[in-house]
Amino acid sequence: MFIEEVSICNLFAYYGKVSVTFRQSNDKNLYCLYGNNGFGKTSFIRCAKLLFLGTGLNEGKAPDLISQFWKEKRLSPKPLILGTQGFSGILNKYAKSEGQSEYYVAFSGSFQGKRFYIERRFVNVLINDVQEILTLKLDDMVYKNDEAQDKLATILPPLFVEFFFFDGEEIGSISGNIRTGLREKMEVILQITPIKILLEQMQKTRKELIENEEKNEQNKEQLDSNARKLDDAQKDLEVTEKHIHTLSTKIQELQENIEQAQTTLHTLIANTDSERKLHISSKDNAENNLAKTKNNLKESLKYVVSTANSELIQSLQQYMQTLQESVRNDDIGGYNRIVKKAQGDLLKNIIAQHKKVGSDENKIERLYDFVLEILDKIPQTINADNLPKSYIPYNRIHNIETSITYTKHTTLIKDIYEAKDLKKEIKAIVDILNELNIDEDKKIQQESLQEEIKAYKEELAQKNKELIEKQQIRLELNNKIESLEKEKALLYARINTERINKKLKVLESLQHIITEYKEQLVETLREELCRGIKESYKTLLPNDNIVSVEMGQDFDITLKDIDGNEISVANQSSGQKQILAIAIFWTLSKLSHSTIPLIIDTPLARIDATNRQRIIQNYYAKGHQVIVLPHNGEMGLKEYEYAKPYIAGLYKIDNSEDRGHAKIKSVQDSSELF
Repeated sequence: MFIEEVSICNLFAYYGKVSVTFRQSNDKNLYCLYGNNGFGKTSFIRCAKLLFLGTGLNEGKAPDLISQFWKEKRLSPKPLILGTQGFSGILNKYAKSEGQSEYYVAFSGSFQGKRFYIERRFVNVLINDVQEILTLKLDDMVYKNDEAQDKLATILPPLFVEFFFFDGEEIGSISGNIRTGLREKMEVILQITPIKILLEQMQKTRKELIENEEKNEQNKEQLDSNARKLDDAQKDLEVTEKHIHTLSTKIQELQENIEQAQTTLHTLIANTDSERKLHISSKDNAENNLAKTKNNLKESLKYVVSTANSELIQSLQQYMQTLQESVRNDDIGGYNRIVKKAQGDLLKNIIAQHKKVGSDENKIERLYDFVLEILDKIPQTINADNLPKSYIPYNRIHNIETSITYTKHTTLIKDIYEAKDLKKEIKAIVDILNELNIDEDKKIQQESLQEEIKAYKEELAQKNKELIEKQQIRLELNNKIESLEKEKALLYARINTERINKKLKVLESLQHIITEYKEQLVETLREELCRGIKESYKTLLPNDNIVSVEMGQDFDITLKDIDGNEISVANQSSGQKQILAIAIFWTLSKLSHSTIPLIIDTPLARIDATNRQRIIQNYYAKGHQVIVLPHNGEMGLKEYEYAKPYIAGLYKIDNSEDRGHAKIKSVQDSSELF
């Protein structure tokens, strides 16, 4: 197929009829439509998908690829066409508001030596009774609607539309799709399906032969019932097998996602782990020391006299010394009685007996008076010192003073201060640990990863539960089918099939031969596909560590390194996934000898500069017709020079500020683009 002209009228960003012509060149196959983001590149590729798949308006359900036009949720056909809240629909809103009546997309060109014209048109838009009309012309043959859609599916199977018309930004999901159920896709694109159809037809013929002999038999009713049950059970089993395969793939994907998220979380935690361990160790040591100090306090607390107040202890010591001086103050009364006694003859006799005094009465009297005066003044002098009256016996004062001295020098104060300092130290360490725990960026990342892992695990648990249920259903269906087959065999044993035995044997032999041929063809193609994918991948990415590509019975792809270790596709970069998808499609194209054009939006998204040259020169340059819609950022002047020898047409997409009036014009030189 070669697309010579694309016409878009009032769809998406394109206002009015906008046409672009691609002129075929013998040695050039690349057509570049440059445009800024939001100018109409995505609208162009969506129109291509819409042309081949339609909106599903007549069926009441939009194809998966079309329903994804609005990222918020999947829409049914009518809101998809006319729009809904938050989504303006596929119709150009300015053309619709002005009451314009033409809305369509059309491709024209050549296909297998014939002229073709494909048009998908939307009518009755203005009265909200929208209808979708598909027209396909191949030379003089004209097909409409369902017939046209069936014919179109033989040109480009719906299963492969996303691999011919795709957005480079979505290559990750495309890579996942192309690796899932590859056998089915390969059978379609490599035209193995006709063999499968032939086998099904042979089975149908065999069934008809047997049915013709059963018409007048009494067992017909039982056979019919058995056949219906068996057919239903086999269909249910087929659906269940698909569900099991889908669930198994999803479970593997979830397990890989959990492993990847847990690795990221462990890395995040490990970044602060050593610092946390150091502070936790310091905190443990401080807490141990605090415990020892508290034990010491139990002994020291026996002598507590406000030990935290050293001035109070010193004051108590001074006071006790004063008490020692004043304790005899309690004996002043006794002293006064002694003085009164001395006032009698006792004092006079003592004085008279003194040699120096002699017997002079006057001198004795004066000395007597003098001594009494002294004795009388002693109590007054003692009271003048304001010494406190003590009720503590003198022999106890010394013991109390000794206790105060011991209290002053006990380890209690040291232990209390040490406990206080240790508590401060522990609080400081806890604050540091809390800061480490509540670092906002890390906390948000950690919580996000934990929520993500939790969601994955919940979904994984649900999928595992569903898988177990489906496996149980499969077991029951297999048992049911086995039972029905035995029942059918018994019923057939009662039927005389002698007249058709020869026909059946020939048919079964032919069926066996074709089945073996199909399996051998599939096996051969599997080997060629593995070899081709590896060669294509290494051509585009020669320094990658992939050395082999293997496929199982279901054509699930496994990548291996030089040591034979499996390389997880899920853990590869977006660029590697895109190159793998390109390598798979490139190989399929070679094996199928397909000439269907490629239309790619943002063709080099996520591809680094080193690999862009290889993709342009080895892949795009070797296709039958490749239409790319890049922007200057991904395919700049340098990439343009790589592609220049292969460029057959250069175009530019312009748009107004409202982004609703896109136009496409042909340009002659790169100076108009860069």
